[in-house]
Amino acid sequence: MPDWLSADAQAEWARIVPDLLTLGLLSKLDMMALATYCEAVADWQRFRRLIAEHNAKADGAGDIQTFATGAKQISVWRQLANDAEKRANAAGVQFGFSPMARRNLKTTPQGQGELFPNEQRDAAASYFS
Repeated sequence: MPDWLSADAQAEWARIVPDLLTLGLLSKLDMMALATYCEAVADWQRFRRLIAEHNAKADGAGDIQTFATGAKQISVWRQLANDAEKRANAAGVQFGFSPMARRNLKTTPQGQGELFPNEQRDAAASYFS
């Protein structure tokens, strides 16, 4: 994990790396792509918190900003959150972070059964067979 990641990005890194390693989808060469994903997720989380804070205030300017003229526009926080979400989704595709993205990945699972407790794994095995 790069030492320059923000605290939220480090938490996301720690959350996803074990599963990516188990599935054989990660190597040292992927550091920048994974860091990009983690920072985008951290940005999205931060902007979502700011949107909630602003929506809780009397002006409610988290999602929609209202100008003195009465004109309304999507707020800068919503624009930034939308951008971060797009960046996270684009970077996440490289690691199969959506059902459609996983279709195209070739995994080399190493102990994939450890991702599921025994009961869930057994239930999943009978469901897919």
